[in-house]
Amino acid sequence: MSERPDLELGAAERAAFLGEVLEGGAPVAYSIAGRDGYPLVGLVDATFVDGVLVLDGEEPLDGKDACVIVERGATYDDITAVIARGVIRGRAMPLDDLMSFAFAKLGRRP
Repeated sequence: MSERPDLELGAAERAAFLGEVLEGGAPVAYSIAGRDGYPLVGLVDATFVDGVLVLDGEEPLDGKDACVIVERGATYDDITAVIARGVIRGRAMPLDDLMSFAFAKLGRRP
């Protein structure tokens, strides 16, 4: 979201958001390419440990290139999200390539 830095979450905000949301048991959506090349979408349980998302689901995800979305909110006043892309290793999704935003920041302009 480099074109809208006013909406981005800083590193501390991302960590606080992920820890809070995942501790509350919010579902985490993921998308990977299926065997036929079409997207496969599902929900997994996740935790946030040492800067990575740890995914726990029935679908074998190890080694898959994936997009994982953690979000909360229902309206533009409160939607906050972290969208991460990368290769899942074991059950860990690194947060090296991600986008995060909080629309609630729009209401906090000076």
